[in-house]
Amino acid sequence: ILSLIQANYPPERRGAIFGMYGATQGIAATAGQIIGGLLLRMNLWDLDWRAVFLISVLLGALILALIPFIPESGSPDRARLDWIGAALAAAGLLMLVYPLVQGQRQGWPADLVVSLLLSAPVLVLFAWYERRLLRRGRLPFMNVDLFRHKVFTSGILVVLLLMSTQGAFFLVAAYMLQLGLHFSALQAGLVIGSMGMGYFLASLFSSRVAAKLGAHVLTVGSILTTAGYLLLSWAVRTTGGSSDIGVWIPALAVLGIGQGFVAAPLTNIVLAKIRTTDIGSASGVMTTSIQIASTIGIALIGIVWLSALEAHTGSVSAYPDAFNICLNVLAAVTVLILPLALMLAGRNGARRSRKK
Repeated sequence: ILSLIQANYPPERRGAIFGMYGATQGIAATAGQIIGGLLLRMNLWDLDWRAVFLISVLLGALILALIPFIPESGSPDRARLDWIGAALAAAGLLMLVYPLVQGQRQGWPADLVVSLLLSAPVLVLFAWYERRLLRRGRLPFMNVDLFRHKVFTSGILVVLLLMSTQGAFFLVAAYMLQLGLHFSALQAGLVIGSMGMGYFLASLFSSRVAAKLGAHVLTVGSILTTAGYLLLSWAVRTTGGSSDIGVWIPALAVLGIGQGFVAAPLTNIVLAKIRTTDIGSASGVMTTSIQIASTIGIALIGIVWLSALEAHTGSVSAYPDAFNICLNVLAAVTVLILPLALMLAGRNGARRSRKK
């Protein structure tokens, strides 16, 4: 989708288009939480939690029906697929992610530890092989030379930090609401949905804000994201184990607005100077980074959550305390976005000055 937008719309329209794309993500995040809760409550055909996968079947069918209407943006020259590069990337990521997801649950057996340690050399081998293909004039699975662009590399780091915290937050928020406060899945979805609405509105207006602030919209977004986690941490300390969590809603809205002001304009800023021939690869790296970051973030925050619960075993405030620790960890991670946002804003401002 990202490469299609970049290829089919002129630069002056991309900001608004990417804003609409981000707004769609916000609506999807909100609707997903609520629809998932409804499906669990309805318990269709006694499927219990498995019913949530029904929506994926319907969406998959809809996507297949819409594919013929998507314009072709690829090169007319059909290059041979880099199967070796794809296999190395898949193997390296599997060896990295699977131990992180299963390690805590299985007590970190030796095979998972070895897999985790070996993932690094496999991914290094992947990067070496891709560069080798480039030197030979062949089309690699991923153009690793993209990471020579400081703006692109910084943007990918922002994606990794932002999306790792976002995926992690959805997990621990669901745990807190459903296990700690005994909310139903639908009630939890409605609460978390307020964050999605903030994300939706910020994404929708991000292009207008960016027109005035330039890439400093990322700076504003990063500050609001960290502030949202800290405000929510304060709200959790205020309410404790009480189910009266109205004070959470403004904090969640601030969090969603902050994330929307980062995610929506970031894509346009990062891809703006990528060559047309590399847009597909760059978009693929960004999309893959989102999935990897979310998976790793969920795995790591799960370790923090379980460790915090064990440390507060027997305490009536075990769940609020564990949730609060996780929120502070997430806030600390998002602080790292700020210097990257400032760097991107500085480079984008310098580029604008040269154009003038």
